Amino acid sequence: MEQPYLAVESVSKRFGSVQALDRVSLSCRRGELVAVLGPSGCGKTTLLRIVAGFEIPDLGSVRLGGIPATHLPPEKRGVGLVFQNYALFPHMTVGENIAYGLRFVKGLKRGDIAARVESLLELVDLPGYASRRPDQLSAGQQQRVAIARALAPEPRLLLLDEPLSALDVSLREQLRLHIRRIQRELNLTAVYVTHDQEEAMSVADRIAVMRDGRIEQFGTPEEVYEQPRTAFVASFFGRTALVPVRLAAPDTEFMTGRPGPDALAVLRAESVRPFGPGVPLRGRLEELEFLGHAVRLQLRGEFGTVWATAPRTEVDAWRRRRGEMVTVYFRPEETPTVPAGSHREE
Repeated sequence: MEQPYLAVESVSKRFGSVQALDRVSLSCRRGELVAVLGPSGCGKTTLLRIVAGFEIPDLGSVRLGGIPATHLPPEKRGVGLVFQNYALFPHMTVGENIAYGLRFVKGLKRGDIAARVESLLELVDLPGYASRRPDQLSAGQQQRVAIARALAPEPRLLLLDEPLSALDVSLREQLRLHIRRIQRELNLTAVYVTHDQEEAMSVADRIAVMRDGRIEQFGTPEEVYEQPRTAFVASFFGRTALVPVRLAAPDTEFMTGRPGPDALAVLRAESVRPFGPGVPLRGRLEELEFLGHAVRLQLRGEFGTVWATAPRTEVDAWRRRRGEMVTVYFRPEETPTVPAGSHREE
């Protein structure tokens, strides 16, 4: 089996009384994009800074291409960085910004640098922009320049720290596809830090879900979504309810209720429906949202709050039922469970 290009092994890092990372291990194969996903303060940016060489771990190690890199300075690691705030030099042109990192590359002639800049501008769909200043660009264009600058020295590993969080929703959707295309086209190994679940699901080959300085689950997008291992991982994706259940027969029948649940049923809005067959849940219809393609219902009952999805054509009928008691259904065969003891309050 091919060895991973990036191997983070049992890394811990403390800042004063705060344990930022606690025995974190992470691997990234050549040509793979791994997303590190989690809420603010979970340790994901600290992990990225350790991989980049801006922080040294208290314990553990980092290897790049099989070579020990824990104590290598950033400029010796062959790493490209894309930041949330673009970090472009305002007094330089676009071309000068992109060429900035090439000054460290020995043997490059001026003509080679100019050709490299033009090639990168083509790659990020900004041909002819070399002479413009950053303040003459839109936010999305500035971020594409930042990506081109990170790629200029031909890094072996690309690190992206919340690269799209400063952009509006529609622009984020466009640019994340753009980043994924470039990463695949260049066969780059990449680590992408984000707090946005949809962003991680759409770009990553594998996702590491972090909480409180630890990785709670590491797997493909399908695995972390469809087979969550903990309540935190399950609830981190979309409108999700965790309903206590007793398993009358493993994988065949669910009995909702308390006390002493065996597990928590992971009920996602798209898998709870206002019609059977399935296990019924009865609650008061508190709110609904028209999403264009569907209607999302919010119910509250003894199980807590649950979301369900109804056909878009039924929006008027459901509006008239707001405040009433209604019944929705989930199917056990479509419903993952997580251990009841894996639930921890925020």
